[in-house]
Amino acid sequence: MAKKLFLVSDLHMGGDGRLQHCDYTTEFVGFLKELEGEGGDTELLIVGDTFGLWETTVVQGVEKLDHIIGAHQVIFDQLKRTGAQVKVTMMVGNHDYDLACDPAFADKLGAYNIQLNTSLSLIRTFGNKKIWIEHGQQHDWFKLFPNMEIATPCPWVTSSPKLSLAERADIPILERAIG
Repeated sequence: MAKKLFLVSDLHMGGDGRLQHCDYTTEFVGFLKELEGEGGDTELLIVGDTFGLWETTVVQGVEKLDHIIGAHQVIFDQLKRTGAQVKVTMMVGNHDYDLACDPAFADKLGAYNIQLNTSLSLIRTFGNKKIWIEHGQQHDWFKLFPNMEIATPCPWVTSSPKLSLAERADIPILERAIG
């Protein structure tokens, strides 16, 4: 179990035309290099919308990921190096929901030491405290994938942890993000 947890989200890599441009490459690669030194008790959790798969129309299916990786190879090469030292877990958001629809995406990400988790939410435990982590699209009717956990066309999607209301009350909710 990780003793340190770093969370990032909404990287939105990918898209057609100017959307493929990434303004934060240098900063993100620098951050990933720093994480390499944190050691094996650290986890980087990428909490959804890593990719702009909706916005990528020049290729289809799993080839979208190949297209995005090719455009951001420096980031993926560093993710591979960082992931060899710390756990890197990626969740699915509304802009990259396709990741949950084909297990080939998990294989491609695995080649870069990224573990794809298709749950709508995750729980991480630190000492006697639990942290509930989600991208949050299930709370926005416009971004919701109806019945994603009940009758999804993507059989690889896994359900959120099942907790009673009492159990959920003990889990703090992040109320303010920095950055």
